[in-house]
Amino acid sequence: RVCAISMQEQDTKEYTRNERLREEIESPFRKARQFLVPWLIASAALAAFISGTRMLAILSGVTGYDLQETALNLFVDVAAIGVMGFIVVRDKKAEGKSLERIARSGVLAAMRVEVAGETGKSAMLPMKAFRRSQRVTIVAGGAGGGDGA
Repeated sequence: RVCAISMQEQDTKEYTRNERLREEIESPFRKARQFLVPWLIASAALAAFISGTRMLAILSGVTGYDLQETALNLFVDVAAIGVMGFIVVRDKKAEGKSLERIARSGVLAAMRVEVAGETGKSAMLPMKAFRRSQRVTIVAGGAGGGDGA
């Protein structure tokens, strides 16, 4: 039986080391993508620059380059930059959502409840104390909301 609940809000966007490690465990290849994809974007940007200068040379009348091949290369390079940019943005958003969810579960686990025993004594315990021993149901409401239950 719960007599009182106290919960502290966490307004900061700083995440603990354990929260970051848990997020990394849940998505182990995200860090590898976040490391490799910017280098791939830089590589595609360099290739697009070279293809772009070749395209300018072809359009200004310099011979020796194939117009269709150069245009295709430029298109592929620009498309690769766009796709990899989308991957970076999507990974950042997913990482933020995952960290928010993990932080919320940490706040919930640290929430303290006052448990009244059968003898009338009560004790303040964190929710995580019930993690493996009992199933917890949280019922929230205003003052007098539980009178009809």
